[in-house]
Amino acid sequence: MGIVDSVNILFLNVSCGFLVNKKKEISARAYEGIFKSISREVDNYEGKELGKIKVHMIDAKTHEEAVISFTAESWYAIGFFQRIDKIDLSKPFTIGVSQSDKNEKISFCWMKQGGNKIEKDELFPVPEKVNVGKTVVLNWEPVNEAADKIMERLNKLFSEVRPAPAEDEPFDVDAKDKYLGEGRSIDMSKVGKKDALTDEQQDEQMDEMPF
Repeated sequence: MGIVDSVNILFLNVSCGFLVNKKKEISARAYEGIFKSISREVDNYEGKELGKIKVHMIDAKTHEEAVISFTAESWYAIGFFQRIDKIDLSKPFTIGVSQSDKNEKISFCWMKQGGNKIEKDELFPVPEKVNVGKTVVLNWEPVNEAADKIMERLNKLFSEVRPAPAEDEPFDVDAKDKYLGEGRSIDMSKVGKKDALTDEQQDEQMDEMPF
């Protein structure tokens, strides 16, 4: 069974602790599928250029494609790249979103595969505080460089593996009301803010989120 054409791609944006598609009125905590590709792109937002990471996934049950988008320089991006390198790309996995209980606009990433939580890579860099004149800003260059290396490696690995989605591949989502519409693997349960934070509550809310 082939992939549906682009008009049927499901676009999901990480926003305020959810995977959101306003047009389709979707607000979900998690999505399950098989990795297809990942890229860094630039979107225009309110007249400004905004770097975005776009993860293309294939639903293992319906073979439909989804694109999960999030800001490249964000705490969600850090959590994503701390974990994605540990995923077996030939098998389905769950990519999820937790909402910060310090700031509802901040989202954190969590992942599961085969029923197991994916622990973060402690060596992945975090943005550095630097002084620009009298102002302290965050330097995201080390994060972006590390992320680009991971994206290049993941795309290369997938081109070599090219997994064929299995019709009966079991998923590892625990939530009820797992599917939307024609069986899409989206977790529509609106779980509490504390759900899946862990990792020492995302390192104490990323040290109080310094931006």
